[in-house]
Amino acid sequence: MKKEEIEKLTPEIRKSESWSEAESEYQFLFETEMMPDILRFGAKPLSNKQFVDKLKSIVKNYPFYYPAYLDMGCRLLKINIQQATEALDIGYEICIRVSDFETIDKDYDIVFENLENLIHSEFVVRYVLKLIEKFPDKAIFYDSAAYAFASLGENDQAVAFSKKAVELSPKNSYFLNNLGMNYLELKMYEEAEKCFNLSIKADKNHVNPVNNLAICKEMKAIGLTLKEYFLLPVDIEKIRELEKNSDPDILVEYIGNVNQFKIIGLKNSFLEKSQNKIHSFDRLIKTLRGFFRFIQSISDEYFIYEQVFYVHINFESIMHMFIIRHSDVNEEILNEIYQSMFMFYGYLSEKKIIKKQQFEAFKETADSIKSGLFDKMHKYNKVRKGLGNNRKTKAEILEEIFGDDGDRDYIF
Repeated sequence: MKKEEIEKLTPEIRKSESWSEAESEYQFLFETEMMPDILRFGAKPLSNKQFVDKLKSIVKNYPFYYPAYLDMGCRLLKINIQQATEALDIGYEICIRVSDFETIDKDYDIVFENLENLIHSEFVVRYVLKLIEKFPDKAIFYDSAAYAFASLGENDQAVAFSKKAVELSPKNSYFLNNLGMNYLELKMYEEAEKCFNLSIKADKNHVNPVNNLAICKEMKAIGLTLKEYFLLPVDIEKIRELEKNSDPDILVEYIGNVNQFKIIGLKNSFLEKSQNKIHSFDRLIKTLRGFFRFIQSISDEYFIYEQVFYVHINFESIMHMFIIRHSDVNEEILNEIYQSMFMFYGYLSEKKIIKKQQFEAFKETADSIKSGLFDKMHKYNKVRKGLGNNRKTKAEILEEIFGDDGDRDYIF
């Protein structure tokens, strides 16, 4: 859509019959993508390129319908940055021209969250500044800008925009908490503590500032930035102490935090070096999170992500269980698991959280069994549907394909 055409648009377009038609067509396309495979009657879901082509068709017929441009732009980020930027620029320009604040606030996921999830915070900065120009008194956009700047490592900017959000909404617990987190990256511990205390006072049910206040005190004691704190290795002595003397929930919370900190650290490392580049980090991080949840679900005790030795010695059995448990597993999924695991443990090795030799040993073992795992996956996928509920037959097939695996009984 040309600039002069966009400039003629007004909020009235949203009340038109054409807008309703575009919305219906877009909603049908989106719902079709989310449809379970069983309802597709054998048809494969659209590829990213096919979906983009469908969106291009919508904006060709309804050139004012900005949600389709924004969706298209996010999908194009995986294909062509220049085309993605063009689509996003048009979408945001129309969005700002035809939408009031309430509409944009309601559609936050379309406007910003998709870009954040795709690990492209540089685009959030690009567009949130335009929204601030139009809505200079809306705190949410300053908070969004602060988050994006922090993600990109521009910490002074993050604090500046975060302070403006709090200035506009001084009793918002979430904005206060976020300002505290931005202060932590600059080692401004006293200012961070003040923010967390105010955040707790503003909303006693908001648990994040309570946890962050405790983190702040730990960081202050050893003089770390937030990113440095995220990279601290798990404290085995602390785990032993918690096992002996604490509520089990406290131990689970500690391990959960340590695990998530490593994922956040990995994501942060990508954010600063992936600007305006095509990448699939978002998909690999999603795969990593899902696979680690699976390992936790089949583990007898708590699972600490950074303990590569545990994953190393159990990797073949873990993969056997994953193949057995997931009827939709294919080569693409297994390849993504491999990529995400090597990405994660390679990162921990680079940051010296694990030894380089540990990572290389795991990688060598995983690579050595990869072709065998793919072969077992294909064999089991061919017969799994015909096994039904016959336990004896299933046990025999599992024994034939996967061998003597001690965790076999768990699937029954």
